[in-house]
Amino acid sequence: MGQYTTPVVLPQRMAGLEVSGEAVGTLMNTKESSRVELLAAIQGSRVALEGKIETVAVEVNLLRADLRKVPTRLRWRRIP
Repeated sequence: MGQYTTPVVLPQRMAGLEVSGEAVGTLMNTKESSRVELLAAIQGSRVALEGKIETVAVEVNLLRADLRKVPTRLRWRRIP
């Protein structure tokens, strides 16, 4: 278990929103799954990206993860 700050490459399109560049994410490991929380600049507004990484592959070396290649279940919420 631990908490890491890790650069993560986001897919260019998610849930109809354009994503540009890299987002810095905080990775929180739990016994059952890895939870990823990211901040991304999407269409000029700050949005938080929350979700679980849907894989158990040795944390897919998340110190430099590319989420375009990792099955994920993600949702967006706007940061006020």
